[in-house]
This record gives sequence, C-alpha cells and structure tokens, in this order.
Amino acid sequence: MEIEMLQSVRFIVGTDGKPTDVILSFKMWEKIIEWLEDLEDAKIIREATARLKLANGNPKVAGLISWTQAQKQLDLLEVAA
Repeated sequence: MEIEMLQSVRFIVGTDGKPTDVILSFKMWEKIIEWLEDLEDAKIIREATARLKLANGNPKVAGLISWTQAQKQLDLLEVAA
C-alpha cells in the first residue's frame, strides 16, 4: 500500500488516551480490501500447490478441478443467488 495513503488514516482517541476507532477514506478502505483479497488468493494458491506436490502433480488426486469446471460451478452459484 502506498505510504501516503496510510498516513491519511485518522485515529479517534478515548478519554483514557488510547485509540478507539479509525477513520479512513473510502479509497483507502478499497485498497485494504484488495490487499486482503490478494493475501487470501495467495494462501489458496500455496495450499493448492502443496496438495498438488503431495499428489505427485496429479490434479485429480490433489482434489483440484479444471478452470472450465470451476467456471461452471461459479455460473451455477450465480444462477442460484
């Protein structure tokens, strides 16, 4: 994240002098969400890679599916929603 954006974060301090809340711009909020999603994606990739390695490179044994299968499942979820 850009350091300038992090510097724009404002803190609300309680009567005891300790931070109680944070105020940030919507743009900063979006950047944080994007960063968290990237972390989640990286974790999923690491886990899938480890499973694939344990399965000696066999995607079916690792419990992985093709992109075509994944897209079909995603489409079904969208229709159900």
